[in-house]
This record gives sequence, structure tokens and C-alpha cells, in this order.
Amino acid sequence: MRQGFDAIPIDRWDDYTALADLVSVLEARGVIGIVTEDERCIRAAAFLRACLGLGGLTFEDAIAFTDKAIMKERLRAYRVPVADWRVVTSPAAVPDVAEELGWPVIVKPRVGFSAINTFVIKDYQHFARVDEEGVFSASPSIGVQHPALTATDGLGPLVDAPRGFLVEEFVDIAAEFHCELMVRGGEEIYCLPFVYPTPLLKNAGVTVGSAHIPLASEDAEQVREISRVSAFALGLRDGFAHAEVFRTSDGRWLLGEIGARPGGAQVPAIMDHQYGIGVTRLSADLALGADLEVTVEEKDGSVAWITIPAPTGVIVSMTDERDLRALPGVIDVHMELCVGDSASGPFGSLAYAGYVFCEAESTAEAIALARSAADRCRITVVHEAVT
Repeated sequence: MRQGFDAIPIDRWDDYTALADLVSVLEARGVIGIVTEDERCIRAAAFLRACLGLGGLTFEDAIAFTDKAIMKERLRAYRVPVADWRVVTSPAAVPDVAEELGWPVIVKPRVGFSAINTFVIKDYQHFARVDEEGVFSASPSIGVQHPALTATDGLGPLVDAPRGFLVEEFVDIAAEFHCELMVRGGEEIYCLPFVYPTPLLKNAGVTVGSAHIPLASEDAEQVREISRVSAFALGLRDGFAHAEVFRTSDGRWLLGEIGARPGGAQVPAIMDHQYGIGVTRLSADLALGADLEVTVEEKDGSVAWITIPAPTGVIVSMTDERDLRALPGVIDVHMELCVGDSASGPFGSLAYAGYVFCEAESTAEAIALARSAADRCRITVVHEAVT
């Protein structure tokens, strides 16, 4: 008989007093593993593991994986190439740092996810304008529609961050990749690279997606090596990692960021379509200490997925999912919204109406088919208040 589970709520993921109160409850219930696939909960899960004496990512390493400044310091110590950066505690310091690093620059929170509160500042005039508009003191609007997302220290206004925020060298990205890793006992289970059709910062809030790249390609070799070294440098010995890797226009390879979790959005789905790997099942098996049955078999051809955006408002009509499934190359469609639902509009790499998956002989062809299919989805909204 399948056993149920209890939901024990807390107000904030970063409330360590509340988390400590859970320890005796979990211990009494014989909990033997703590697992999360959510960036906001990496530290909370590590804290509970430490209190319960369970294996997995340590709390110290969880901080390194989630604080971008500490992450970069560790990676630099292991000679992993990263974009140069500085930590500032006030927006007023941004221009001086930008003069040092060179305009344009990127500003981002030390702790965050999905490119939320991440901005490109082009020059001093642009800085003055966004500062006057209150960008540094604004809370992300997504918290209004999704309050659970702001139950963490990572989504407040940049100006209120107690330990400051990052000003980072802007790099001209020719291609952006992500790499999915799993290790157990320090041994690699898989290390699988994918490419974004367009670098995330150039397209976040419009569409996002990713596609398989052949393991034998030169790009795959570079992406896998940087990702492996980065995961090791940050202390991953049991668990998952999701790495972002850049190839710049001048031929450099850089590690952007890396998280101690599987990739989000539709990454688990493309892993299943391309390699037959069930990430959620493996996550549970790893936490329970079960035998891992993983065979990495690269199927012929490539799979790509692309988001279907919806404008802000209440949906009054949209293309039927069956019509999307009948389009060339489409192998799967995941719709998150339907007629009558409220759409908040894309935010960072979150809050899309749906996702379409296509398969083709090459990476480029799979991406083109997925884009074409997503473009065929028509969504009409009325501009009412979204709650």
C-alpha cells in the first residue's frame, strides 16, 4: 500500500529557528533522507541533514553553492574561469566598480534564481536612469502572484541585501549551455550537456528552452569538463548539479553559475526524452540509499524544448493542445494554463503558459521545429487584474 506524507509548513525557508524545531519531529518519524529539487531550499535541506546526521551536501557547501560571491571565490581557487566581479553594499558604488571592470556590467543578488533581479547596466547614463526609476529598491513583482517564491532571503530589493549584491563583468556570450550532473560517493553517474537556443539574459521574459548537443562534440567536451571541476570544487560528492557554461565571442569558456540540484523548468523532461533518465526517481533513490539503475544511452537525433509565453491577463482563448501535438516534429506538449486561468506574464525564466518538445536529426533542426510549434500557439487575454 502506498504511504501518504504530511506537509509541515514553515513561513520562510531561511528561518533556522523554525527548521530546528522540525528536527525532533523528523527524527521521531525515522526520516533517513532529506532531498530538494528547489534552489530556495538547498540551505534548508542541508541544515536539516546536518542536524539529523544524514549524508548529502553539507551546510558549508550548500552556502558555497547558493552565495554567488562565495561560489566564485571557491571556483577561482580551483582555477575555474569565471567572469570578474565585486560585491557592493550600495547602488552608489556601482559606477566606480563599472569603471574598474568596464561598462557594461551585470548586477545580481548574491542569493537568487531564474535571473530574477538580474540586470545589465549599459553605461553611467543607463545606471542613473534605472536608479532614479527605483530598480535597486524594488521587490520582484512575481512575489505578488507567487508568494512562496519570496519566502526566502534571495528575492528582496537589492538595496536591502544585508551583505550586498554583485556587480559582475559583462561578457559577450556567443553560446550558453547547461550541464546536468549526478554523482554518488564521488563517482559520476552522468554528466550531460545541453545548449540554450538563445543566451538566457538575452531572451528571459520572452522565451527560453534548451536542446541536446551530441556528447562527441567539442562543445560538449568543454562544457562537461568545466562542470565537473566546478561541482567538485564546491563540494558535491553525493547529489545533483545544474551548471551554466558560456562560450564567449572571443573564444573563452566560463562557468556562469552552478546549483546543487537538478535543472528546473523542463530539464527533467528533456532528460527523459533524450536519455530515458528519470531525475525525480533517481533523487529519491539517492536519498534512500537505494541501488541506482542508470544507463546513459544517447538516442539518435536531438530533442529540444521551448516555452510558450502568455501575455498578462485572463485567458479567453488559446490553441488546442491537440493541434500543437499534430505539428511537425512535436513529441510532447506540457500546458500549464488553460482558458479561464490568470496569466502573470513571463518573469525571468518562470511563469510560462506551456512547453513544446520537438525531435529532429540535428540540434539546430530540433530548435527550429520547437520554435515554430511554440509560435503556432495563439493565446488571447483580457486585461483584468491578475491574482
